[in-house]
Amino acid sequence: MQKEKIRWITVKGTHIPIKEGQTAKEATATFFARQNASYAEIMRETQKTVEIKKDRDIFRGVAREDYGRTVREYMRTHFRGKIVNDTEFTKTSEKEYTHSKNAINLYNKQKNLYDAKMQAATELDNIVKESKFVSHEEAVHPHKYNQNGYDRYKVAFSIDGQQFTGELLVAIDSNGRRVFYDIVRIKNK
Repeated sequence: MQKEKIRWITVKGTHIPIKEGQTAKEATATFFARQNASYAEIMRETQKTVEIKKDRDIFRGVAREDYGRTVREYMRTHFRGKIVNDTEFTKTSEKEYTHSKNAINLYNKQKNLYDAKMQAATELDNIVKESKFVSHEEAVHPHKYNQNGYDRYKVAFSIDGQQFTGELLVAIDSNGRRVFYDIVRIKNK
């Protein structure tokens, strides 16, 4: 019995097998069609919504431009070193959640979503507990904390009856250590 020869192509950080007799274009199209179908299916599934109600007063009297600092301090004192669902909260978690490109973009262009993201920080442990795995992806910009890429999870939360969805990213280092990284693609339902 002869083993089938498989070549590989890397597209957007994802390694895709090219089977014998298949072109790179066909392999890529097939892979992403399957990937998108399962991603869309997962995103349509119902998700348990975490109600944000704990410690919301941390923002009382705080200027909006100081929300990030307030959230970093809250995460440091309430979550740093904590492990939830094999996911650890670290200093990197605090920095990325409040200062990632995504957070800065929300702060400048989608103020209501930025405010929701910051308020959700008080329930990050519960958001991680209720998250639903979507996919794994390679890191586009590898660092020490994400050598083995990211796992992406679907999340849902509500604030004062307003529903939000998003995607939680967990970075995985070369030793398999899983670190809470960020919540991105936040949308008002």
